[in-house]
Amino acid sequence: MSKSQIDGETMSGRAAKPVRRLFWRLLITQMSLTALCMLAAGLFADRRAALAALCGGGISVIAQSWAGFRALLQPASSSPDNIMRAFYRSETGKLLVIAVLFAATFRFAPQISRGGTAGFLIIGFFVVQVISWWLLAYREARAASGQPPGGNDD
Repeated sequence: MSKSQIDGETMSGRAAKPVRRLFWRLLITQMSLTALCMLAAGLFADRRAALAALCGGGISVIAQSWAGFRALLQPASSSPDNIMRAFYRSETGKLLVIAVLFAATFRFAPQISRGGTAGFLIIGFFVVQVISWWLLAYREARAASGQPPGGNDD
């Protein structure tokens, strides 16, 4: 029995560490973007707009977290079909989480759905979503061009 088998660590376990680090960095970035959206809405509008932007960004962070955790729970030694199935399930679940959280926000925080405040909810959500996608695409483009993707996660 090798040391890696005794420790419960496999090569796939070591290979998963950069993915986990990237996942946590992405979540921290999303939370930071949510805070920036909230501050900008509070500065340029009012407290209700800041709350709406916080809720919108929070919905994005919670949904991405759920999907990421579900995807990371899949053992790296699984077959490619199982990994893809888990990915599709986590993305479908993410869409359901988003729908439920938006519905709950409109139901239990009616001050957000009145006036122009709902726009800040949507803006907060999309800013966090789109910038996160852009950061991942940028990282992939750098890696594809032979440049280091940045950071210490590789």
